[in-house]
Amino acid sequence: MKPNWDKLTEQFKDSKTALIADVDCTAGGKSLCEKVGVTGYPTIKYGDPNDLKDYKGGRDLNALSKFAEENLGPTCGPDNLDLCNDDQKALISKFQKMDSDELAEKAEEVDAKLKNFEAESKKAVEKLEKKISELQGKIKKENEKKDATLDKEKKMDPDELAENAEAVNAKFKNIEAESKKAVEKLETKISEFQGRIAVQKKRKSQSFKKALIMMNAVAAVQKKKDEL
Repeated sequence: MKPNWDKLTEQFKDSKTALIADVDCTAGGKSLCEKVGVTGYPTIKYGDPNDLKDYKGGRDLNALSKFAEENLGPTCGPDNLDLCNDDQKALISKFQKMDSDELAEKAEEVDAKLKNFEAESKKAVEKLEKKISELQGKIKKENEKKDATLDKEKKMDPDELAENAEAVNAKFKNIEAESKKAVEKLETKISEFQGRIAVQKKRKSQSFKKALIMMNAVAAVQKKKDEL
């Protein structure tokens, strides 16, 4: 992939609105890679530096170039209010009324809340994963119970089995049906737990991250003004 990436970097080297770069996660960029959640190489991420997303498209030059042209560039912020929705504009306006010290203090406060939420979320996830594990254990027991019952029925005397074939077959089907219902019910609970984890974590995490992104953007603009 590196040859294509080098060509993409060359294509955007003079861009004033988009940056294409690479980081060596095994050397000087190790801490940055750990911070943004890179666990395998090569990994491609894009978007705001404070909220990078995983790129999942093609890795040939045409796919990379097309994605970069359509997705990289100016985003909502103090310098690009026309790209913001009403909620984002209100958030920026709120932060612009703060001085540098107040903004920095607020950013630390939100960052602390994000870390606290992530810690609480981790505990909640572990708690729900424990429930999921218990439910999976019940599924296993249901299947073992079914198999044991079927094995017992199959050990009947051949003549007795032949005489009661219809009744035995009906019983087998009934056992299978009841076991299937029990397993499906437990699997539904597992699915509900997993969905609840994902939704809760995504909703709150995104809310905190959006606030931090806007704060950092406003702070950067204020810093530029102070330096002039």
